[in-house]
Amino acid sequence: MIRFKYIVDKEVKARTLIAGLPGIGLVGKLAVDHLIEELKPKLICEVYSSDFPPQVNLKTDGTLSIPLSYIYYWDSGDPERNILIFTGDAQPSTPQGNYEMALAVLKFAKKRGVTNVYTLAAYMTGQHSENPKVFCAATDSEISKIFEQFGAVVMDNGTITGLNGILVGLAKFMNMRGACLLGETSGYVVDAGAAKAALKLLTTVLAIKVNLDALEEKARELNILMRKMAEEAEREERGESRRGKEPPPPYIG
Repeated sequence: MIRFKYIVDKEVKARTLIAGLPGIGLVGKLAVDHLIEELKPKLICEVYSSDFPPQVNLKTDGTLSIPLSYIYYWDSGDPERNILIFTGDAQPSTPQGNYEMALAVLKFAKKRGVTNVYTLAAYMTGQHSENPKVFCAATDSEISKIFEQFGAVVMDNGTITGLNGILVGLAKFMNMRGACLLGETSGYVVDAGAAKAALKLLTTVLAIKVNLDALEEKARELNILMRKMAEEAEREERGESRRGKEPPPPYIG
């Protein structure tokens, strides 16, 4: 069951939908949250799904709320460049719930003129990269080539799970165009670097001016942390090696 709660009743028109939901490394969620922070779009709708996790979220003021998804509207001043932004507290917990949510959001967007759908997600490699690549899967080869020209690696196999993938897959089924951009990440940490890489590529292609300094700083802090962890692991490995080769020290007491 999907329910829409309208915050702004005024009808809006947009050409593009950008989405990023919680997932591996929170890559898509971080990227879209940063986009919202920078563009300051209006919250126009909250979306509830009976397939969200059975929990409530606690706020700093002591109040609580159920998990929700959110649709924002950014008025660029040009109707052809207006954007809807979709994100949420969680993803539905079943395949059926994911498809129902994706279909409901796409119908909402298409009714308001959206023809292009872009999602941000994670490409898990198991290895941390300080200069993460961005992978691309699109509804058609023309869009793939556009992103490839800007540095994306076009995927030719595999699967993309969850809403970040299904939204683009269903968009193609509904005669809409778009792509999923996946930032390269180890998958083991909250990865601001992967989020920044994916968001930078998308905003460059769409010619949206967004300051990425905050994500850049978080990515720099993560890189420093990962280097320290790698150095510590190497020291421990060397220490274990020495202990394996050297006799134990004599006991004096």
